[in-house]
Amino acid sequence: MTDRIVLGINDGHPSGAALIRNGKILSCINEERLTRIKNDCSFPTLSIKKILEINSIRPEEISLVAISSKDITPVDLNSISMMKRDKRISVIAFSYIVKTFPTVLSDNLLCKTATTSRKLYKTLFFLPQYRNILDNMKIRAEMKCYDHHLVHAATAYYFNGIPRNDVLILTCDGEGDGLCATVNIGRNGIIERKVSIPFIHSIAKMYNEVTWYLGMKPWDHEYKVMGMAPYSGYNYAKKTCEIFDSSVKVEGTRFMNTMHCWAHTYGLLLKKRLYKHRFDAIAFAAQRMIENVMTKWVNNCVKE
Repeated sequence: MTDRIVLGINDGHPSGAALIRNGKILSCINEERLTRIKNDCSFPTLSIKKILEINSIRPEEISLVAISSKDITPVDLNSISMMKRDKRISVIAFSYIVKTFPTVLSDNLLCKTATTSRKLYKTLFFLPQYRNILDNMKIRAEMKCYDHHLVHAATAYYFNGIPRNDVLILTCDGEGDGLCATVNIGRNGIIERKVSIPFIHSIAKMYNEVTWYLGMKPWDHEYKVMGMAPYSGYNYAKKTCEIFDSSVKVEGTRFMNTMHCWAHTYGLLLKKRLYKHRFDAIAFAAQRMIENVMTKWVNNCVKE
């Protein structure tokens, strides 16, 4: 049997590459480990070369190049995170547009339009660049982009061996291919998506904005916010908790942002509502909100 060797590439945050032969992971590495640039999002050229070298695999042996999303593109998050706010025009504009539209329209029109536009942008601008880089490395296998949350779900479902019984698979992250979370059923080796939650409801993005508000680096220092949370408590941070608890609600197998704000406008809202609230109370309230939302959401999905 001819070996099927797949080169997996994450071109987002941070970038990296993996090599899989006949379903078995051979090697994987993030570009930051080789460039020594924290959270490096550049195309993982060094990572690809390294994993080919480690496994003594020639470029022409690769059967498929699999990209981990259809709309995520490399962004220099290091530069953005050093600013006081995300100054990307597209982010600011979308933040204000979302604020003026009803939630139903935001979910079904704005998010889908934004996602379609980003997919087109990636297809026209980034994928040709990737093809040229791979061709120069003599990797001429077919290049295919996969749905980001399906990739997350597949990682959980397939890599431990396919279970005999039906399996509930939940994904939840910052954002990818227009979504921040999904509810899926794994059945007989097939993943069927039951629920999709648009990216404007991302509680990870809320946490990201809290990190920024507290003067730390978003997409990097969220662990510091989490570590600071236990230094407060509910009785001490009750008023702060009320602000965060009112920002998200869980209904059945979905959770949603009730603030009608996203990214830039959510950051401005935090600045207004959290004025004179202590940093440890903010960290506690944000962490508590996420834990409560996730616990309720997971329990609801299990019951459903």
